[in-house]
Amino acid sequence: MSIHIEGEEVVLLAHKCVYWPSIKGLVISDLHFGKSSHFRKAGIALTQGVQNHDLQKMDELIAEFEPERLIFLGDLFHSDHNAEWDQFCQWRNSYLSIEFILIRGNHDLLSFDSYQNAKMRVIESFMIGNICLSHEPVETKEGYNVHGHIHPGIKLVGKAYQSLRIPCFHIGREVMVLPAFGNLTGLYTIEPKLEETIYGIANLSLIKFEPT
Repeated sequence: MSIHIEGEEVVLLAHKCVYWPSIKGLVISDLHFGKSSHFRKAGIALTQGVQNHDLQKMDELIAEFEPERLIFLGDLFHSDHNAEWDQFCQWRNSYLSIEFILIRGNHDLLSFDSYQNAKMRVIESFMIGNICLSHEPVETKEGYNVHGHIHPGIKLVGKAYQSLRIPCFHIGREVMVLPAFGNLTGLYTIEPKLEETIYGIANLSLIKFEPT
């Protein structure tokens, strides 16, 4: 699903990320890798398979789009250094021809050396023309802001009042919020305004909602 913001084509993907043709980049928000180990330390039994699935999804996206860069909109790694960071670094080394850029988020607390060893550039924001990519929302005097952090979701209600929450892209006149890519992230239910558009994600399909 292609949309245009500030003259830029942005391809919304049902894998909960976007492809940006002009920079040949995949933009991924809120992976929260390492969260399963974080939960296990707290006594919550989670297998590592869930996070392996996130890496497999990225493998599939890289194979399909052949990007020159991966841009992570923050919260790449959820925890302090553990075995899952080493696993991520090993995965990253399979793609040394691709530039990895991390826009630092509130959970990105590893040392500078850790990111350097992962051959990753760490920045506070990334500009594409008048569009500012960031982790948390920022105020821009001119232009547009694309960010993550919120983990947006929308609530669907059936005829029998059953309900389901699904992740979504939340698109307004000045801001677009990306869904969280990681499988171990929660959802923040949004209430879209009239001038906003929502693309819900279910069964690897995008569903357009326009508030009435």
